Amino acid sequence: MRCFIAIPYKPDPVVRDIMKVVEEKYGKNAKMARAEDMHITIEFFEDITEDRASDIWDSMNVKAFMNSAISVMGISHFPEGKKARVLVMAVNGNKILDMNQELFQNGRHRWNGNNFKPHLTICRFRTPVYVSDLEKMYEYVDIPQAPVREIVFMKSVLSSEGPSYSIFRKTQLI
Repeated sequence: MRCFIAIPYKPDPVVRDIMKVVEEKYGKNAKMARAEDMHITIEFFEDITEDRASDIWDSMNVKAFMNSAISVMGISHFPEGKKARVLVMAVNGNKILDMNQELFQNGRHRWNGNNFKPHLTICRFRTPVYVSDLEKMYEYVDIPQAPVREIVFMKSVLSSEGPSYSIFRKTQLI
């Protein structure tokens, strides 16, 4: 199954304004993230079994995220290169990386590799586009930190309509 560990994220006014600009600029080519589905992806697992997902969840040290806050920063995109398929906001990566090292108590699970970066998805493009102008415009944005209140392990199914998420496991931190 395709799944990820995430922190639910309620978009603040700055993020909502950025999303509005993106939607106006790219129209129907931009499939915007739904506010109720927004989350900061901190770890992604492409193709694992449900048993492996349960093992990962059971080994997590969610206390690593207690009493913490997270911040989103400038615009970026996936995949690397000139044209974007997915528009994201970067996340305070050093803090997430530090937390992720503490996330798994027994060391059996580790960061997903060099290409994965913690992020907040803004939209997916139906056809790839150049976004360097947006990246420059929103290189530095002032977005307040958000408290980490919950950690969720989500299943993700991609379809032509966009991703569909369901909660596999979750835990409240506050």
